[in-house]
Amino acid sequence: MKQHSSHLKTLISVNAASPAVFSLVFNNKTLRAVFVNSTTNFVEEHGFDGLDVDWEYPAIGKGSSPTDKVAFAETLADLRTRFTPLGLLLTIACPSPSGYIRKSYDVTSIVRNVDFINLMTYDFHDTHESTTGLNAPLFEREADYNKDLNVVRFCVET
Repeated sequence: MKQHSSHLKTLISVNAASPAVFSLVFNNKTLRAVFVNSTTNFVEEHGFDGLDVDWEYPAIGKGSSPTDKVAFAETLADLRTRFTPLGLLLTIACPSPSGYIRKSYDVTSIVRNVDFINLMTYDFHDTHESTTGLNAPLFEREADYNKDLNVVRFCVET
């Protein structure tokens, strides 16, 4: 693909099958260093332009630890230190409802260390609700029980 579109940027995304794995690795300085080094090597060896880290619900998800919020930010800082001299991109994917962001992510630290954040605005509404609606509404709808679960409200709050 890059032969046909030289401006194309490719990222490899990592997501733990179990959030407890990220919690274990990112909260342990030795394991974190192994993760940073091996991930950097993998990105370089396989010709990717960077890495996307998808850890949903640190500090509040199943198998997580209260220290995950800080550990995630520290891991991203460590990755940034390795990636900058190599010209590699670093991004994260995170759920978009602001309640999750406040509890799970140290936004101030994270924005200093990533190139951009991929907000998952496709899951505002899903199977946990008893009614059918739009899963990614742009604006609030009169029928919505929670007026905060839409893209415009989220962007204004955050």
